[in-house]
Amino acid sequence: MSSDIHRRAWVLVFPGFELLDLSGPLCAFNLASELHRAPYRVQVISVHGGTVTSGSGVPIHTLKASRGRSVDTLLIAGGATDSVIDADADTVALIRKMALRARRMASVCTGAFLLAAAGLLDGRSATTHWRYAALLQRRFRKCASTRTRYS
Repeated sequence: MSSDIHRRAWVLVFPGFELLDLSGPLCAFNLASELHRAPYRVQVISVHGGTVTSGSGVPIHTLKASRGRSVDTLLIAGGATDSVIDADADTVALIRKMALRARRMASVCTGAFLLAAAGLLDGRSATTHWRYAALLQRRFRKCASTRTRYS
């Protein structure tokens, strides 16, 4: 892939997001860019842009989500269950709109609750952190949540 061609990836965060759910994917995109010469242009976005504070108190600068642009990968960070289960309506609406222009979507951990709240997991299998998989299934009946069973 030519160095002037980039794949666009957006990681969506919200107040109370899990810092690991942002830093892990950022490292993975960086590594993919270095090892495979498939450069990703990654942007951390939020509904309003500006500073968004993680659940651990670390502030992150974000860009305001560009509603008109297409994206190769839209990744939704997870967070403490309260912040994702009772998701901000603006965040859910933004995810729903952005999904129309995303080539692929994914979430990290409890970010699945946000995708489900946006109706994007209806009729699909999905999973989340093992501790919350049953709650995802109960809360979003149209989502065929898969759970890992431990003996």
